[in-house]
Amino acid sequence: KWHGPEGTFLLLVGDNGKYQVTIQNLDGPRTFQAYTAGNQIEFERNDIRESLHATNGAETGMKWLSEKSDCLTIRAGEGYCRD
Repeated sequence: KWHGPEGTFLLLVGDNGKYQVTIQNLDGPRTFQAYTAGNQIEFERNDIRESLHATNGAETGMKWLSEKSDCLTIRAGEGYCRD
């Protein structure tokens, strides 16, 4: 489980290239089917292909996470980190 600001989080469950990604944002949780694609995990959200990739806090583009080191980023401004 990776945490974002204001109670948001990303939960990644699965293995062998198949995953469930649950993203809790201010509108509530949503779960997506995901799969490994190279060094990323891809899923579809709102008819857009998204991908998770490992970053540090600064690479999330989020000031609140800037000092963290174990993070997952979907895009700049949407990242989640472990403490």
